[in-house]
Parts: sequence; structure tokens; C-alpha cells
Amino acid sequence: VAGFVQPLTTRPPLRDKVFMGLGVGFPGIVDTDRGTVLFSRPMGLHNAKIADAIRDELRLRDAAVVLDNNANLAAEAEINFGIGKGKANLLFLFMETDEVGPAVREILPKGFGCGIYLGGRLFRGDDFSAGELDHVLETVEAAGRKNDPGALGEEIGKVLAHVLNLLGLSTAVIGADIDFQTHALLSRIRETVSKNIINFP
Repeated sequence: VAGFVQPLTTRPPLRDKVFMGLGVGFPGIVDTDRGTVLFSRPMGLHNAKIADAIRDELRLRDAAVVLDNNANLAAEAEINFGIGKGKANLLFLFMETDEVGPAVREILPKGFGCGIYLGGRLFRGDDFSAGELDHVLETVEAAGRKNDPGALGEEIGKVLAHVLNLLGLSTAVIGADIDFQTHALLSRIRETVSKNIINFP
């Protein structure tokens, strides 16, 4: 993060501006009050003081560094600028991906998280862990089907449908750090959600 931001602050148009703050999205369970990553499976971190590290590296003595879960920030973006604009409730499923082959269809998730927007505000849970879905990967791995997009998609789709049913949500957005519109994983997720979502007459 520091390596990306530092050059921007030394070039126009930011060079002559007062740097007020920096917002960072991070995968995992994030304590937004302390700027600490409590746990991140994709990054292999535990109780990491990321906000302080960024502030020290960039020498931001008077600027704010705000750290949050990347899926939460994605949900905020959809509510304010995207498909969720004007809605009070929304679920955003974000996937961290890993390349297992040269083709797009061989890119598989290595982490999952949901940003949950309820009643016009983000829902974080009692310990900032609301929306974490890494147990889905553990379930599929335990079954020996880690690299099977169909198995992953079915498991994710079932969990997603259960969450939508439980919270009574009608809007869900799926995003990833790659364009996977033609990926078999996305097709299976959509198919499984459609089969398991409750439709009232």
C-alpha cells in the first residue's frame, strides 16, 4: 500500500495538497476501531496493526488511516454508486482469487467475504466477523474438491442463498479481483442460489 501511495503524494496534483487521510480495504476480519487485521486467511495475518504500519511508513502524522474489510467497502460502494443505490439492504460477496492455471477458467478463490448492508448501514457483528465465509473453502478442501469450480460454486451458492433467506434480502452482488463473467464458478453459484432461494407466491 505504501509503495503505491507514496509516489502519488509526490506528483501533481497531490504534491502541493494537504494529505487528509487514506482508506484501505483488506481481506479478513478487521477491527475498524483500532485499524487492526484480527485475522486474514488469504494474507496469513493475525492481530496485525496495519493502519499504524501504513501511517508510519508514509509518515502521516496528522492524516487519518482508515482500515476496513474489502467486502464491506465494496458493499458501501454499491450502495452509494452502484446497483444498490437507493436501497437500504444489500449483500456483496467478494472473492480473493488464486491462479491455478493460465486460463480464466483455472482461476479459483482463496478467500471469501460478504459485506452486509442492513437498514441503511453496514452490519459488522459483535466482533467484526460478520460476513466471513472462509469456512466454505475448508468444507470443500475437506471433501478433496478444492480445485473443482462446480463443487466450490455449489457450496458458495448454498451459503449465499441461506444468508439471503435468513436476512430476507433481495439484492446480492458478486465481485472478484478478476473478471470472471465466463467462469464456471459464477455459473454454478447463480444456478445454486436460484434453486435454494425462497420465492413467496
